[in-house]
Amino acid sequence: MAPTDIIISATGKCNLHCKMCDIPVSSGKDTLLLPDYKKLIDEASSAGARNFVLSGGEPLLIKDVFEIISYAKRKGFNVSMPTNGTLVTEEIAKKLKTSGLRVANVSIEGPEEIHDYMRGKGNFRRAINGLRLLRQAGIETTIAMAITRKNYQYLSYIIELAIDSGATTVKFQPFSAGFLAEGKSASEFMITEKEIPQLNEEIRKAIKFAEYCGVSINPKSYLLLIPDYFLGTLKVKKCIAPEKSCAIDNSGNIFACWDLKEPVGNIKKQGFMAIWNSEKFRQMRNLAKNGQCPGCLMSCYDQVFESKKEKQVVMRKMGNLKSRIINRIKQERARIFLQKKSRHNKSKDSLRENSNTLAEISDCKNMLNSELKRLR
Repeated sequence: MAPTDIIISATGKCNLHCKMCDIPVSSGKDTLLLPDYKKLIDEASSAGARNFVLSGGEPLLIKDVFEIISYAKRKGFNVSMPTNGTLVTEEIAKKLKTSGLRVANVSIEGPEEIHDYMRGKGNFRRAINGLRLLRQAGIETTIAMAITRKNYQYLSYIIELAIDSGATTVKFQPFSAGFLAEGKSASEFMITEKEIPQLNEEIRKAIKFAEYCGVSINPKSYLLLIPDYFLGTLKVKKCIAPEKSCAIDNSGNIFACWDLKEPVGNIKKQGFMAIWNSEKFRQMRNLAKNGQCPGCLMSCYDQVFESKKEKQVVMRKMGNLKSRIINRIKQERARIFLQKKSRHNKSKDSLRENSNTLAEISDCKNMLNSELKRLR
């Protein structure tokens, strides 16, 4: 058995102090050095792993971030990176692209007032700017949203934001108390039983809207489990995530997944594959396979919840240039419609409207040509 995904939380440092995340204050000191990353990448690549997720904290605070990405890319990995987006400048976006970053996953928690309440004043605009700069640099962008009591009404808004910014994917994930410091109350963020019917409605609306607009989101079967998660009634019969991936913290500890808290080894002390094939890791896999894990619903494992029918649809779309372009056309159609609707409310100047529409059509053509070149 070989891993496919390596997920490494390479730093506990972050430039923000978000209300729903205490990682910067609860994480230990970063101890991994560049040789540690290269050794890990070498071993994992030789074993057949192909996806490398460089996470945090805020990954842009990692000292050797560009060299790590570049080395992983040279070893054949598809490299992705979640970020709060606020540190992205034009220069950094270009360096990330040159280094080989394939996907940047930018966290947006809702409209400006909601996002800034959760992540700090002014950070919505900084994140949106970072999202656009990454896209302009030619990096595929996705938007991530942690669903909480504060923002569950804005799922479709996030999809609309993806259309407007050119992001190809939206990843929703329910709030996890595991990101809070020990003993801190999660009641401000947990959706109550009374609010569950509206949450159900918002999820179903978002699924339909995303399909219409050509924006990829989590598997439908995963999203429909989120109300059960908040009710505390989620039952996970089987999870195969530890058979395909592992999580590594900023001290080098390896976990079968983030929600199975006991480390199975440390890459600074043992070889990666020795840990992967160890008896302790096998025991953790069996716990997950037999439904004895907590049922985290972390979006990095959302494919575990795909139905057979959904997997067949995904397989047909993988590598299919035509479907990717159709989705891009859908996104542009939706974006132009939404912008026209917004402008109509502000102005009835038809000449200006026509001029803007022609410019939007030109932008659409340019973006489609760029997408064609990227996918060849």
